Amino acid sequence: MCRMCDDPSLSAADLRAEMFATIEQFGWMIQYVQAEPGFPSFAYTVGLSSRGLPELHVADMAIQDAGTVLNDLAGQLVEGGLGACDSATCSNGHEYLLGEMVDVSDLLGALEAYGSQVRALNASRLR
Repeated sequence: MCRMCDDPSLSAADLRAEMFATIEQFGWMIQYVQAEPGFPSFAYTVGLSSRGLPELHVADMAIQDAGTVLNDLAGQLVEGGLGACDSATCSNGHEYLLGEMVDVSDLLGALEAYGSQVRALNASRLR
């Protein structure tokens, strides 16, 4: 469930402030969206756009796995080693292919923070 649903005392402004504090501290944050009937879970980064980089997206992973993959890939992206059509091996031992996302409309946190110019790469597991 969402944080505001769990704690009605939180406002959208509170969550936005927390988001930017996390980005300031770590360089990016990860937004996880739980699965709903007919729709898989997905997770994405928020904060890479502030560096002129695309955000990263994964789908249909448990929250811990998504966090591991996105943090690993974001670190490699920030270091300048990744882009669209590249593949990378993460600390979980799996290789992921990065593909340019055409539709980023589900990346609401990134869109709210950085506007409609947000770009993103989807990470698909190869092996």
